[in-house]
Amino acid sequence: MELNTSNTTQGTPFQDPSANVYVGANTASDCADAGVTVTLANSNGFASITNLMAAGNTALGVSGGNNTTKISLLRTCREDLKTALDNANNNQTFVQPSACEVNYSIGDQCTP
Repeated sequence: MELNTSNTTQGTPFQDPSANVYVGANTASDCADAGVTVTLANSNGFASITNLMAAGNTALGVSGGNNTTKISLLRTCREDLKTALDNANNNQTFVQPSACEVNYSIGDQCTP
């Protein structure tokens, strides 16, 4: 994901770091229980790519005696974040950052 947001084509990142991806409705609470903050863009479980990557980096730096070789709060958080990143990297959970008006009856196309 880092490469998707830092690689540029003609000065523009391949993927907008502020784009929202689905991280799951329980990810924020699972991670909060482990001491990791996931800032959601809305209550439906979406977060910006920037916030998702920041949470992943934070989760990797958290130890606090949490054993991640067995079920623990930190392991659950890391699994949630890994799944969200995997899905986003495979283009399964991106959402358009803003709506656009399209009149399909005359063949308009929405261009972000």
